[in-house]
Amino acid sequence: MQSYSWLIQKEFKTPSAVDVATLTESQYSYQHVKSFGKHNHLFIDPWNTHIVFFVDDQWKLRKFIVLLESNLETPLTVFDIPEATCRRQVAERLNVTLHFPAVDWLVLGDGAGWLYLLATGDRTRTDHWQVCYNAAVLANDRPFIVLDSVLHGGKDDAHIECLLLHVDTDGKKEAGGDTSRTPSFVTCLTWLTLAPAGEGSEWSVKRTRRLTSASSPDYAVLEANGQGIIVASDKPFKFVYDSESPPQTVESGAVRDQDKDRDDATVPAYTWNQTSDDISAQFTLPPGVGKADVTYRVTGGTVELGLKNGETLLKGELHSRVETDACTWTLQEQRLELTLIKAQPGMWPLVVCGDTRGEMVLDPEQVAHIHERLAHLTSETWNPDPEENVKPPYNAQELEDCDMFPPDSAVMLRIDGTSHDVTHQVNLGSHQWLFNCLSDTDTKRPCLCLRHDVDGLIWQPTNETTSPWEHITTFNALGYVLAAKQNKKFASCAADFSYAVVCDCVRHVYVYWQPAPVLSPLRNRKTGRNVAAIAKQQLVSLQSVDSIVGLQVTNDRMFILAGKTLYVVRMRTCEDTV
Repeated sequence: MQSYSWLIQKEFKTPSAVDVATLTESQYSYQHVKSFGKHNHLFIDPWNTHIVFFVDDQWKLRKFIVLLESNLETPLTVFDIPEATCRRQVAERLNVTLHFPAVDWLVLGDGAGWLYLLATGDRTRTDHWQVCYNAAVLANDRPFIVLDSVLHGGKDDAHIECLLLHVDTDGKKEAGGDTSRTPSFVTCLTWLTLAPAGEGSEWSVKRTRRLTSASSPDYAVLEANGQGIIVASDKPFKFVYDSESPPQTVESGAVRDQDKDRDDATVPAYTWNQTSDDISAQFTLPPGVGKADVTYRVTGGTVELGLKNGETLLKGELHSRVETDACTWTLQEQRLELTLIKAQPGMWPLVVCGDTRGEMVLDPEQVAHIHERLAHLTSETWNPDPEENVKPPYNAQELEDCDMFPPDSAVMLRIDGTSHDVTHQVNLGSHQWLFNCLSDTDTKRPCLCLRHDVDGLIWQPTNETTSPWEHITTFNALGYVLAAKQNKKFASCAADFSYAVVCDCVRHVYVYWQPAPVLSPLRNRKTGRNVAAIAKQQLVSLQSVDSIVGLQVTNDRMFILAGKTLYVVRMRTCEDTV
Protein backbone atom coordinates (compact mmCIF):
# COMPACT_ATOMS: atom_id res chain seq x y z
CA MET A 1 0.00 0.00 0.00
CA GLN A 2 1.26 3.46 -0.92
CA SER A 3 1.63 5.59 2.20
CA TYR A 4 4.24 8.23 1.39
CA SER A 5 6.57 9.41 -1.37
CA TRP A 6 9.93 11.09 -1.74
CA LEU A 7 12.14 12.48 -4.47
CA ILE A 8 15.75 11.96 -5.54
CA GLN A 9 17.29 14.72 -7.60
CA LYS A 10 20.25 14.50 -10.03
CA GLU A 11 21.94 17.24 -12.05
CA PHE A 12 23.59 16.91 -15.47
CA LYS A 13 25.41 19.66 -17.31
CA THR A 14 24.63 20.11 -20.99
CA PRO A 15 27.60 20.79 -23.29
CA SER A 16 26.02 23.91 -24.79
CA ALA A 17 23.26 26.41 -24.15
CA VAL A 18 19.67 25.91 -25.31
CA ASP A 19 18.59 27.67 -28.49
CA VAL A 20 16.04 30.35 -27.51
CA ALA A 21 14.21 32.57 -30.01
CA THR A 22 12.46 35.60 -28.54
CA LEU A 23 9.56 37.55 -30.00
CA THR A 24 10.38 40.69 -31.97
CA GLU A 25 8.76 44.12 -31.95
CA SER A 26 6.52 43.12 -34.85
CA GLN A 27 5.25 40.04 -32.93
CA TYR A 28 3.39 42.00 -30.31
CA SER A 29 -0.20 40.80 -30.63
CA TYR A 30 -2.01 38.66 -28.10
CA GLN A 31 -2.02 35.81 -30.65
CA HIS A 32 1.78 35.96 -30.92
CA VAL A 33 2.29 35.98 -27.16
CA LYS A 34 -0.21 33.20 -26.53
CA SER A 35 1.10 30.97 -29.33
CA PHE A 36 4.86 31.50 -29.04
CA GLY A 37 5.59 33.40 -25.82
CA LYS A 38 5.85 30.41 -23.46
CA HIS A 39 7.79 27.71 -25.28
CA ASN A 40 8.81 24.39 -23.75
CA HIS A 41 12.37 23.75 -24.96
CA LEU A 42 12.49 20.19 -23.59
CA PHE A 43 10.84 17.43 -25.65
CA ILE A 44 10.05 13.91 -24.51
CA ASP A 45 9.69 10.85 -26.70
CA PRO A 46 6.18 9.56 -25.88
CA TRP A 47 7.13 6.11 -27.18
CA ASN A 48 10.28 5.95 -25.01
CA THR A 49 9.65 8.13 -21.97
CA HIS A 50 13.23 7.77 -20.69
CA ILE A 51 14.49 9.82 -23.68
CA VAL A 52 14.38 13.62 -23.80
CA PHE A 53 15.60 16.04 -26.48
CA PHE A 54 16.59 19.68 -26.76
CA VAL A 55 18.08 21.90 -29.47
CA ASP A 56 21.26 23.81 -28.59
CA ASP A 57 22.46 27.19 -29.83
CA GLN A 58 24.38 25.49 -32.67
CA TRP A 59 21.13 23.98 -33.95
CA LYS A 60 22.15 20.49 -32.95
CA LEU A 61 19.37 18.18 -31.82
CA ARG A 62 20.68 16.45 -28.70
CA LYS A 63 19.35 13.33 -27.01
CA PHE A 64 19.47 12.34 -23.35
CA ILE A 65 18.78 8.70 -22.49
CA VAL A 66 17.99 8.29 -18.81
CA LEU A 67 17.87 4.70 -17.62
CA LEU A 68 20.02 4.85 -14.50
CA GLU A 69 20.86 8.34 -13.29
CA SER A 70 24.26 7.27 -12.02
CA ASN A 71 25.60 6.31 -15.47
CA LEU A 72 23.92 8.89 -17.72
CA GLU A 73 26.31 10.02 -20.45
CA THR A 74 26.82 13.28 -22.35
CA PRO A 75 23.85 13.95 -24.65
CA LEU A 76 24.32 12.63 -28.17
CA THR A 77 23.85 14.72 -31.31
CA VAL A 78 21.30 12.92 -33.48
CA PHE A 79 20.60 15.60 -36.11
CA ASP A 80 22.20 18.83 -37.32
CA ILE A 81 19.51 21.21 -38.55
CA PRO A 82 20.77 22.45 -41.95
CA GLU A 83 21.92 26.00 -42.68
CA ALA A 84 22.07 26.95 -39.02
CA THR A 85 24.22 30.05 -39.51
CA CYS A 86 21.90 31.84 -41.93
CA ARG A 87 18.51 30.43 -40.99
CA ARG A 88 18.90 31.35 -37.34
CA GLN A 89 19.02 34.97 -38.56
CA VAL A 90 15.63 34.79 -40.31
CA ALA A 91 13.39 37.68 -39.29
CA GLU A 92 10.62 36.74 -36.85
CA ARG A 93 11.94 33.19 -36.52
CA LEU A 94 10.39 31.00 -33.87
CA ASN A 95 11.73 28.23 -31.67
CA VAL A 96 12.41 24.77 -33.05
CA THR A 97 9.56 22.34 -32.37
CA LEU A 98 9.51 18.53 -32.44
CA HIS A 99 6.72 15.99 -32.57
CA PHE A 100 6.90 12.20 -32.67
CA PRO A 101 3.99 10.72 -34.69
CA ALA A 102 5.25 7.14 -34.31
CA VAL A 103 7.95 5.04 -32.70
CA ASP A 104 10.27 5.53 -35.70
CA TRP A 105 9.31 8.96 -37.12
CA LEU A 106 9.98 12.59 -36.16
CA VAL A 107 8.42 15.79 -37.50
CA LEU A 108 10.60 18.87 -36.96
CA GLY A 109 9.89 22.53 -37.63
CA ASP A 110 13.01 24.70 -37.57
CA GLY A 111 11.04 27.84 -36.65
CA ALA A 112 12.40 29.59 -39.74
CA GLY A 113 9.89 28.22 -42.24
CA TRP A 114 11.14 24.70 -43.04
CA LEU A 115 9.52 21.37 -42.19
CA TYR A 116 11.51 18.13 -41.84
CA LEU A 117 10.29 14.54 -41.75
CA LEU A 118 12.94 12.20 -40.32
CA ALA A 119 13.00 8.40 -40.28
CA THR A 120 14.59 7.72 -36.91
CA GLY A 121 14.40 3.97 -36.61
CA ASP A 122 14.70 2.69 -33.05
CA ARG A 123 15.42 5.90 -31.14
CA THR A 124 16.90 3.98 -28.21
CA ARG A 125 19.71 2.74 -30.48
CA THR A 126 19.89 4.65 -33.77
CA ASP A 127 21.59 8.06 -33.72
CA HIS A 128 21.82 8.77 -37.46
CA TRP A 129 18.45 9.75 -38.82
CA GLN A 130 17.38 9.93 -42.46
CA VAL A 131 15.64 12.99 -43.92
CA CYS A 132 12.61 11.89 -45.96
CA TYR A 133 11.13 15.34 -46.56
CA ASN A 134 12.38 18.90 -46.13
CA ALA A 135 10.84 22.04 -47.64
CA ALA A 136 9.34 25.42 -46.90
CA VAL A 137 5.64 24.61 -46.70
CA LEU A 138 4.03 28.04 -46.16
CA ALA A 139 3.84 31.01 -48.48
CA ASN A 140 6.81 33.40 -48.30
CA ASP A 141 8.64 30.85 -46.13
CA ARG A 142 6.64 32.09 -43.15
CA PRO A 143 7.89 30.70 -39.79
CA PHE A 144 5.64 28.25 -37.96
CA ILE A 145 5.61 25.76 -35.08
CA VAL A 146 4.54 22.11 -35.14
CA LEU A 147 1.55 21.49 -32.87
CA ASP A 148 0.77 17.86 -33.60
CA SER A 149 1.36 14.95 -35.97
CA VAL A 150 -0.06 11.46 -36.33
CA LEU A 151 0.76 8.38 -38.43
CA HIS A 152 -2.15 6.34 -39.77
CA GLY A 153 -2.73 3.72 -42.43
CA GLY A 154 -0.92 0.49 -43.16
CA LYS A 155 2.50 -0.24 -44.56
CA ASP A 156 1.37 0.32 -48.16
CA ASP A 157 -0.81 3.39 -47.57
CA ALA A 158 0.92 5.17 -44.68
CA HIS A 159 0.17 8.86 -44.19
CA ILE A 160 1.53 11.34 -41.68
CA GLU A 161 -0.75 14.24 -40.80
CA CYS A 162 1.00 17.38 -39.54
CA LEU A 163 -0.62 20.36 -37.83
CA LEU A 164 1.29 23.64 -38.06
CA LEU A 165 0.52 27.03 -36.51
CA HIS A 166 1.50 30.54 -37.56
CA VAL A 167 0.10 34.04 -37.05
CA ASP A 168 -0.48 36.12 -40.16
CA THR A 169 -1.75 39.60 -40.97
CA ASP A 170 -5.47 39.62 -41.70
CA GLY A 171 -5.36 40.61 -45.36
CA LYS A 172 -9.11 41.06 -45.68
CA LYS A 173 -9.21 43.69 -42.97
CA GLU A 174 -6.06 45.42 -44.15
CA ALA A 175 -6.86 45.59 -47.87
CA GLY A 176 -7.74 49.13 -48.88
CA GLY A 177 -7.58 50.34 -45.28
CA ASP A 178 -5.59 53.02 -43.58
CA THR A 179 -1.98 51.81 -43.49
CA SER A 180 -1.27 53.97 -40.47
CA ARG A 181 -3.61 52.11 -38.17
CA THR A 182 -2.61 49.11 -36.10
CA PRO A 183 -2.67 45.92 -38.23
CA SER A 184 -4.90 43.03 -37.24
CA PHE A 185 -3.79 39.41 -37.10
CA VAL A 186 -5.30 36.01 -37.74
CA THR A 187 -4.16 32.65 -36.38
CA CYS A 188 -3.74 29.96 -39.05
CA LEU A 189 -3.67 26.18 -38.59
CA THR A 190 -2.16 24.43 -41.62
CA TRP A 191 -3.00 20.74 -41.89
CA LEU A 192 -0.58 18.86 -44.16
CA THR A 193 -0.89 15.25 -45.33
CA LEU A 194 2.49 13.67 -46.13
CA ALA A 195 2.77 10.38 -48.01
CA PRO A 196 5.53 8.41 -49.77
CA ALA A 197 6.28 9.86 -53.21
CA GLY A 198 7.22 6.49 -54.71
CA GLU A 199 9.09 3.31 -53.95
CA GLY A 200 12.04 5.21 -52.44
CA SER A 201 12.32 6.93 -49.10
CA GLU A 202 11.18 10.36 -50.33
CA TRP A 203 7.87 11.77 -49.12
CA SER A 204 5.77 14.65 -50.45
CA VAL A 205 2.76 16.78 -49.51
CA LYS A 206 -0.41 15.15 -50.85
CA ARG A 207 -2.98 17.50 -49.34
CA THR A 208 -3.05 20.90 -47.69
CA ARG A 209 -5.85 22.24 -45.52
CA ARG A 210 -6.03 25.48 -43.61
CA LEU A 211 -8.21 26.82 -40.79
CA THR A 212 -8.26 30.33 -39.36
CA SER A 213 -9.50 32.10 -36.25
CA ALA A 214 -9.23 35.44 -34.49
CA SER A 215 -7.73 33.66 -31.47
CA SER A 216 -4.87 31.24 -30.87
CA PRO A 217 -5.83 27.74 -29.72
CA ASP A 218 -5.27 26.45 -26.22
CA TYR A 219 -5.53 22.91 -27.54
CA ALA A 220 -5.34 21.60 -31.11
CA VAL A 221 -4.82 17.92 -31.96
CA LEU A 222 -5.53 15.60 -34.86
CA GLU A 223 -7.57 12.47 -34.37
CA ALA A 224 -5.61 9.24 -34.32
CA ASN A 225 -7.24 8.10 -37.57
CA GLY A 226 -6.52 11.43 -39.30
CA GLN A 227 -10.22 12.06 -40.00
CA GLY A 228 -10.77 15.21 -37.95
CA ILE A 229 -9.29 17.90 -35.75
CA ILE A 230 -10.22 18.93 -32.20
CA VAL A 231 -9.61 22.57 -31.28
CA ALA A 232 -10.27 24.50 -28.07
CA SER A 233 -9.94 28.29 -28.27
CA ASP A 234 -11.55 31.58 -27.33
CA LYS A 235 -12.91 32.00 -30.87
CA PRO A 236 -13.95 29.17 -33.23
CA PHE A 237 -11.83 27.99 -36.14
CA LYS A 238 -13.20 27.42 -39.64
CA PHE A 239 -11.88 25.95 -42.88
CA VAL A 240 -10.73 28.46 -45.50
CA TYR A 241 -8.73 26.21 -47.86
CA ASP A 242 -8.51 22.59 -48.94
CA SER A 243 -6.40 21.51 -51.92
CA GLU A 244 -8.68 18.53 -52.65
CA SER A 245 -12.14 19.85 -51.76
CA PRO A 246 -12.62 23.65 -51.58
CA PRO A 247 -14.59 24.58 -48.45
CA GLN A 248 -18.18 25.55 -49.25
CA THR A 249 -18.56 28.85 -47.45
CA VAL A 250 -20.96 31.74 -47.73
CA GLU A 251 -18.07 34.03 -48.72
CA SER A 252 -17.20 31.86 -51.73
CA GLY A 253 -20.82 31.82 -52.90
CA ALA A 254 -21.18 28.06 -52.45
CA VAL A 255 -23.85 27.38 -49.87
CA ARG A 256 -25.01 23.92 -48.92
CA ASP A 257 -28.56 23.00 -49.86
CA GLN A 258 -29.62 22.55 -46.25
CA ASP A 259 -28.36 26.07 -45.48
CA LYS A 260 -30.36 27.43 -48.43
CA ASP A 261 -33.47 25.76 -47.12
CA ARG A 262 -32.91 27.33 -43.73
CA ASP A 263 -32.25 30.79 -45.16
CA ASP A 264 -35.36 30.68 -47.36
CA ALA A 265 -37.62 29.71 -44.48
CA THR A 266 -38.91 32.44 -42.22
CA VAL A 267 -39.78 29.95 -39.47
CA PRO A 268 -38.46 26.46 -38.66
CA ALA A 269 -40.32 23.51 -40.18
CA TYR A 270 -40.93 22.21 -36.66
CA THR A 271 -39.82 22.65 -33.07
CA TRP A 272 -38.65 19.97 -30.70
CA ASN A 273 -37.48 19.44 -27.15
CA GLN A 274 -36.09 16.51 -25.27
CA THR A 275 -35.23 14.92 -21.99
CA SER A 276 -32.76 12.10 -21.49
CA ASP A 277 -35.64 9.64 -22.04
CA ASP A 278 -37.83 11.05 -24.81
CA ILE A 279 -38.18 13.44 -27.77
CA SER A 280 -41.19 15.66 -28.47
CA ALA A 281 -41.53 17.30 -31.92
CA GLN A 282 -44.30 19.80 -32.76
CA PHE A 283 -45.67 20.59 -36.25
CA THR A 284 -48.24 23.15 -37.42
CA LEU A 285 -50.63 21.69 -40.02
CA PRO A 286 -52.80 23.50 -42.59
CA PRO A 287 -56.42 24.23 -41.58
CA GLY A 288 -58.86 21.39 -42.13
CA VAL A 289 -56.34 18.55 -41.74
CA GLY A 290 -57.69 15.69 -39.63
CA LYS A 291 -56.25 12.55 -38.08
CA ALA A 292 -57.21 10.51 -41.13
CA ASP A 293 -54.94 12.67 -43.27
CA VAL A 294 -51.80 11.85 -41.25
CA THR A 295 -49.43 9.06 -42.33
CA TYR A 296 -47.11 7.65 -39.65
CA ARG A 297 -44.55 4.91 -39.54
CA VAL A 298 -41.70 4.38 -37.09
CA THR A 299 -39.17 1.56 -36.74
CA GLY A 300 -36.36 1.12 -34.28
CA GLY A 301 -34.09 3.47 -36.21
CA THR A 302 -36.25 5.40 -38.74
CA VAL A 303 -39.32 7.61 -38.77
CA GLU A 304 -41.73 8.70 -41.53
CA LEU A 305 -44.39 11.28 -40.71
CA GLY A 306 -46.40 13.15 -43.34
CA LEU A 307 -49.77 13.90 -44.91
CA LYS A 308 -51.70 11.88 -47.48
CA ASN A 309 -51.44 14.75 -49.96
CA GLY A 310 -47.73 13.94 -50.27
CA GLU A 311 -46.30 16.52 -47.89
CA THR A 312 -43.49 15.09 -45.72
CA LEU A 313 -43.19 16.42 -42.19
CA LEU A 314 -40.31 14.31 -40.90
CA LYS A 315 -38.51 11.43 -42.60
CA GLY A 316 -35.17 9.71 -42.26
CA GLU A 317 -32.79 7.89 -39.95
CA LEU A 318 -33.15 8.78 -36.28
CA HIS A 319 -30.08 9.84 -34.32
CA SER A 320 -30.47 6.77 -32.09
CA ARG A 321 -32.87 3.87 -31.73
CA VAL A 322 -36.28 4.26 -30.13
CA GLU A 323 -38.86 2.00 -28.46
CA THR A 324 -41.25 1.50 -31.39
CA ASP A 325 -44.29 0.41 -29.39
CA ALA A 326 -44.01 3.34 -26.97
CA CYS A 327 -43.84 6.08 -29.64
CA THR A 328 -47.03 7.93 -30.55
CA TRP A 329 -48.50 11.11 -32.04
CA THR A 330 -51.42 13.35 -31.17
CA LEU A 331 -53.34 16.03 -33.11
CA GLN A 332 -55.13 18.93 -31.47
CA GLU A 333 -56.59 21.53 -33.86
CA GLN A 334 -53.61 22.45 -36.10
CA ARG A 335 -50.90 21.23 -33.71
CA LEU A 336 -49.41 17.78 -34.35
CA GLU A 337 -47.08 16.44 -31.65
CA LEU A 338 -44.81 13.42 -32.18
CA THR A 339 -43.40 11.66 -29.12
CA LEU A 340 -40.42 9.30 -29.43
CA ILE A 341 -39.21 7.19 -26.51
CA LYS A 342 -35.44 6.68 -26.56
CA ALA A 343 -34.11 3.13 -26.32
CA GLN A 344 -31.01 4.38 -24.48
CA PRO A 345 -30.95 7.48 -22.23
CA GLY A 346 -28.99 10.41 -23.61
CA MET A 347 -29.22 13.75 -25.38
CA TRP A 348 -29.62 14.01 -29.17
CA PRO A 349 -28.14 16.82 -31.32
CA LEU A 350 -30.85 16.26 -33.99
CA VAL A 351 -34.04 14.22 -34.28
CA VAL A 352 -33.27 12.93 -37.78
CA CYS A 353 -29.67 12.74 -38.95
CA GLY A 354 -28.89 15.61 -41.32
CA ASP A 355 -32.27 17.33 -40.85
CA THR A 356 -31.60 20.86 -39.61
CA ARG A 357 -35.05 22.27 -40.48
CA GLY A 358 -36.19 21.97 -36.89
CA GLU A 359 -35.38 24.25 -33.97
CA MET A 360 -34.71 22.84 -30.54
CA VAL A 361 -36.42 24.67 -27.69
CA LEU A 362 -36.35 24.16 -23.95
CA ASP A 363 -39.53 23.36 -22.13
CA PRO A 364 -40.20 25.83 -19.25
CA GLU A 365 -40.53 22.98 -16.75
CA GLN A 366 -37.25 21.51 -17.98
CA VAL A 367 -35.51 24.87 -17.60
CA ALA A 368 -36.80 25.21 -14.05
CA HIS A 369 -35.62 21.70 -13.24
CA ILE A 370 -32.14 22.43 -14.62
CA HIS A 371 -31.89 25.63 -12.61
CA GLU A 372 -32.95 23.78 -9.49
CA ARG A 373 -30.25 21.13 -10.02
CA LEU A 374 -27.58 23.78 -10.57
CA ALA A 375 -28.65 26.13 -7.82
CA HIS A 376 -25.87 24.99 -5.48
CA LEU A 377 -23.28 26.08 -8.07
CA THR A 378 -24.58 29.65 -8.38
CA SER A 379 -25.89 30.43 -4.93
CA GLU A 380 -25.30 34.02 -3.83
CA THR A 381 -26.21 33.35 -0.20
CA TRP A 382 -24.04 32.05 2.59
CA ASN A 383 -24.57 28.53 3.78
CA PRO A 384 -25.71 28.91 7.41
CA ASP A 385 -24.05 25.65 8.45
CA PRO A 386 -21.20 24.78 6.03
CA GLU A 387 -20.06 21.79 8.10
CA GLU A 388 -23.47 20.17 7.94
CA ASN A 389 -22.90 18.79 4.43
CA VAL A 390 -20.02 16.60 3.39
CA LYS A 391 -19.40 18.83 0.37
CA PRO A 392 -20.39 22.46 1.03
CA PRO A 393 -22.13 24.28 -1.82
CA TYR A 394 -20.20 26.66 -4.03
CA ASN A 395 -20.29 30.19 -2.61
CA ALA A 396 -19.78 33.15 -4.96
CA GLN A 397 -18.92 35.46 -2.04
CA GLU A 398 -15.76 33.44 -1.38
CA LEU A 399 -14.29 34.15 -4.83
CA GLU A 400 -10.93 35.89 -4.97
CA ASP A 401 -9.21 37.73 -7.81
CA CYS A 402 -7.48 34.56 -8.98
CA ASP A 403 -10.89 32.90 -9.47
CA MET A 404 -12.00 35.34 -12.14
CA PHE A 405 -12.18 34.14 -15.75
CA PRO A 406 -12.19 36.04 -19.06
CA PRO A 407 -15.60 37.25 -20.24
CA ASP A 408 -15.14 35.70 -23.71
CA SER A 409 -16.85 32.35 -24.10
CA ALA A 410 -14.39 29.69 -25.27
CA VAL A 411 -15.46 26.71 -27.37
CA MET A 412 -14.14 23.25 -28.14
CA LEU A 413 -14.88 21.94 -31.64
CA ARG A 414 -14.52 18.71 -33.52
CA ILE A 415 -14.20 19.58 -37.24
CA ASP A 416 -14.39 16.91 -39.91
CA GLY A 417 -11.42 16.99 -42.28
CA THR A 418 -13.45 15.89 -45.34
CA SER A 419 -16.77 17.71 -45.08
CA HIS A 420 -15.28 20.70 -43.16
CA ASP A 421 -18.35 20.64 -40.91
CA VAL A 422 -18.33 21.20 -37.17
CA THR A 423 -19.66 17.84 -36.00
CA HIS A 424 -19.40 18.54 -32.26
CA GLN A 425 -19.28 21.79 -30.34
CA VAL A 426 -19.05 22.50 -26.60
CA ASN A 427 -19.23 25.92 -25.00
CA LEU A 428 -16.45 25.89 -22.41
CA GLY A 429 -17.71 29.05 -20.70
CA SER A 430 -15.81 29.49 -17.46
CA HIS A 431 -13.95 26.19 -17.81
CA GLN A 432 -10.47 27.64 -18.20
CA TRP A 433 -7.73 25.78 -20.01
CA LEU A 434 -5.04 24.69 -17.53
CA PHE A 435 -2.56 22.57 -19.49
CA ASN A 436 -2.11 19.78 -22.04
CA CYS A 437 -0.54 16.44 -21.18
CA LEU A 438 0.02 12.89 -22.43
CA SER A 439 -1.72 9.76 -21.20
CA ASP A 440 -0.79 6.09 -21.19
CA THR A 441 -3.14 5.32 -24.09
CA ASP A 442 -1.77 3.56 -27.18
CA THR A 443 -2.75 6.44 -29.49
CA LYS A 444 -0.46 8.90 -27.65
CA ARG A 445 -3.04 11.66 -28.22
CA PRO A 446 -2.56 14.68 -25.94
CA CYS A 447 -5.12 15.20 -23.19
CA LEU A 448 -6.68 18.49 -22.15
CA CYS A 449 -7.04 19.72 -18.56
CA LEU A 450 -9.87 22.18 -17.92
CA ARG A 451 -10.88 23.91 -14.73
CA HIS A 452 -14.29 22.97 -13.37
CA ASP A 453 -15.03 25.09 -10.29
CA VAL A 454 -11.88 24.53 -8.22
CA ASP A 455 -10.89 21.18 -9.74
CA GLY A 456 -8.88 20.22 -12.82
CA LEU A 457 -10.60 17.68 -15.09
CA ILE A 458 -8.63 15.70 -17.69
CA TRP A 459 -10.34 15.09 -21.06
CA GLN A 460 -9.07 12.50 -23.54
CA PRO A 461 -9.79 12.69 -27.33
CA THR A 462 -11.39 9.59 -28.83
CA ASN A 463 -12.32 8.32 -32.27
CA GLU A 464 -15.95 7.83 -31.27
CA THR A 465 -18.57 9.48 -33.50
CA THR A 466 -20.98 10.07 -30.64
CA SER A 467 -18.48 11.90 -28.44
CA PRO A 468 -14.95 12.83 -29.59
CA TRP A 469 -13.74 13.43 -26.02
CA GLU A 470 -14.27 11.79 -22.64
CA HIS A 471 -13.49 12.63 -19.03
CA ILE A 472 -10.92 10.23 -17.59
CA THR A 473 -9.76 11.65 -14.24
CA THR A 474 -9.88 14.62 -11.86
CA PHE A 475 -7.27 16.55 -9.88
CA ASN A 476 -9.08 17.91 -6.85
CA ALA A 477 -8.54 21.66 -6.20
CA LEU A 478 -5.88 21.89 -8.93
CA GLY A 479 -7.77 24.64 -10.75
CA TYR A 480 -7.69 26.80 -7.64
CA VAL A 481 -3.99 26.06 -7.09
CA LEU A 482 -3.01 27.02 -10.64
CA ALA A 483 -5.09 30.21 -10.50
CA ALA A 484 -3.11 31.32 -7.46
CA LYS A 485 0.33 30.62 -8.98
CA GLN A 486 1.18 34.02 -10.46
CA ASN A 487 4.76 32.95 -11.29
CA LYS A 488 3.69 29.77 -13.09
CA LYS A 489 5.80 28.86 -16.14
CA PHE A 490 4.74 25.30 -17.00
CA ALA A 491 2.18 22.79 -15.72
CA SER A 492 1.73 19.11 -16.49
CA CYS A 493 0.95 15.73 -14.94
CA ALA A 494 2.10 12.12 -15.06
CA ALA A 495 0.74 9.90 -17.83
CA ASP A 496 -0.94 7.69 -15.21
CA PHE A 497 -2.32 10.84 -13.48
CA SER A 498 -0.73 9.94 -10.15
CA TYR A 499 0.50 13.50 -9.63
CA ALA A 500 0.45 16.98 -11.17
CA VAL A 501 3.33 19.45 -11.44
CA VAL A 502 3.55 23.25 -11.50
CA CYS A 503 6.87 25.02 -11.95
CA ASP A 504 7.79 28.67 -11.41
CA CYS A 505 9.86 30.71 -13.82
CA VAL A 506 12.92 30.15 -11.64
CA ARG A 507 14.02 27.44 -9.20
CA HIS A 508 10.79 26.06 -7.66
CA VAL A 509 8.69 23.09 -8.79
CA TYR A 510 5.56 22.03 -6.91
CA VAL A 511 4.31 18.44 -6.92
CA TYR A 512 0.68 17.60 -6.06
CA TRP A 513 -0.01 13.92 -5.45
CA GLN A 514 -3.41 12.31 -5.87
CA PRO A 515 -5.05 11.21 -2.61
CA ALA A 516 -3.50 7.98 -1.29
CA PRO A 517 -4.72 5.64 1.49
CA VAL A 518 -3.26 6.22 4.93
CA LEU A 519 -1.81 3.41 7.04
CA SER A 520 -3.30 4.62 10.31
CA PRO A 521 -6.85 5.97 10.69
CA LEU A 522 -7.34 9.74 10.83
CA ARG A 523 -10.35 11.62 12.12
CA ASN A 524 -11.53 15.12 11.30
CA ARG A 525 -11.88 16.87 14.65
CA LYS A 526 -14.64 19.18 13.45
CA THR A 527 -16.88 16.73 11.60
CA GLY A 528 -15.87 13.49 13.29
CA ARG A 529 -15.53 11.77 9.92
CA ASN A 530 -12.81 9.22 9.34
CA VAL A 531 -10.28 10.19 6.65
CA ALA A 532 -9.20 7.20 4.56
CA ALA A 533 -6.92 9.03 2.09
CA ILE A 534 -4.89 12.22 2.01
CA ALA A 535 -3.20 14.20 -0.77
CA LYS A 536 0.31 15.56 -0.34
CA GLN A 537 2.22 18.49 -1.76
CA GLN A 538 5.99 18.58 -2.21
CA LEU A 539 8.42 21.30 -3.20
CA VAL A 540 11.49 20.73 -5.39
CA SER A 541 14.02 23.52 -4.99
CA LEU A 542 16.66 23.67 -7.72
CA GLN A 543 20.21 24.81 -7.10
CA SER A 544 20.30 26.86 -10.28
CA VAL A 545 18.93 30.41 -10.44
CA ASP A 546 18.66 30.27 -14.25
CA SER A 547 15.24 30.52 -15.85
CA ILE A 548 13.43 27.22 -16.30
CA VAL A 549 13.02 26.71 -20.05
CA GLY A 550 11.73 23.13 -20.21
CA LEU A 551 9.65 20.66 -18.19
CA GLN A 552 8.59 17.09 -18.97
CA VAL A 553 6.85 14.63 -16.66
CA THR A 554 6.61 10.84 -16.73
CA ASN A 555 5.14 8.35 -14.28
CA ASP A 556 8.40 8.02 -12.36
CA ARG A 557 10.55 11.04 -13.33
CA MET A 558 10.53 14.77 -13.86
CA PHE A 559 12.92 16.40 -16.33
CA ILE A 560 13.63 20.08 -15.73
CA LEU A 561 15.85 22.15 -18.03
CA ALA A 562 17.29 25.37 -16.56
CA GLY A 563 20.16 27.15 -18.27
CA LYS A 564 22.80 24.52 -19.10
CA THR A 565 21.59 22.08 -16.45
CA LEU A 566 19.20 19.17 -16.83
CA TYR A 567 17.62 18.08 -13.54
CA VAL A 568 16.27 14.54 -13.30
CA VAL A 569 13.95 14.13 -10.33
CA ARG A 570 13.11 10.56 -9.46
CA MET A 571 9.56 10.20 -8.12
CA ARG A 572 9.22 7.29 -5.70
CA THR A 573 6.71 5.72 -3.37
CA CYS A 574 7.19 3.10 -0.72
CA GLU A 575 6.10 0.52 -3.31
CA ASP A 576 9.50 1.00 -5.01
CA THR A 577 11.29 -0.25 -1.92
CA VAL A 578 9.37 -3.49 -1.65
